[in-house]
Amino acid sequence: MAEAQASSGGERKNIYHIYLSCEDPDVGIGTCQQEASDPPIQYIESHSTYHTQRNQFSFDTSSSKSIDTGLKKLSKKFDLSFQFGTAPHDFTISHTPKDGLLTRYWQINSLLSLFIENAIPIALAINNTRTSIPNIMITNSGSQSFDIYAGPFTKNDQLTVSPFADVFLYTTDIPASIAKQVLPTLNKAGSNQRHELEEREQEMSS
Repeated sequence: MAEAQASSGGERKNIYHIYLSCEDPDVGIGTCQQEASDPPIQYIESHSTYHTQRNQFSFDTSSSKSIDTGLKKLSKKFDLSFQFGTAPHDFTISHTPKDGLLTRYWQINSLLSLFIENAIPIALAINNTRTSIPNIMITNSGSQSFDIYAGPFTKNDQLTVSPFADVFLYTTDIPASIAKQVLPTLNKAGSNQRHELEEREQEMSS
């Protein structure tokens, strides 16, 4: 069993990646073996109908069917299946691939790089009265809340990845020598804490 740690709102939580060995995957948890030294585990059981002694026709309740119908109506109303395009590969926020390294801003699979280098310039180009003037764009990485996976990119994916109504503020006629100091100053305060977190995540993933 592999263990990793993640932070959420300043609180560190253990995330366990479970690898269970079952003699018969159709039977469920009853035959799955777990090491005695492993911590208690919780996971979503995929054979819910088996454990509730129901079948695919009697498992759903009237309430769950009502919720399902409501979600489908909302999806249709807001056209959530509308496809904007296709992601050529995964774009991640801080994914740890097989090499054990976290995704960096400058890497081709970085969602933050895609957002600031490709999406933002086009989104802000609506006001083209200052296109001849150099600019510096700064955004909070928290504006992106989830990864983009390879394949169709729909409106539902858009709302999942960035569910916020972003507002961009700008100021003009700032000397470049001063503007270039803004980002390093913003990052300086939490740089030590961020590096410590990354080092711990790399240690846990190795």
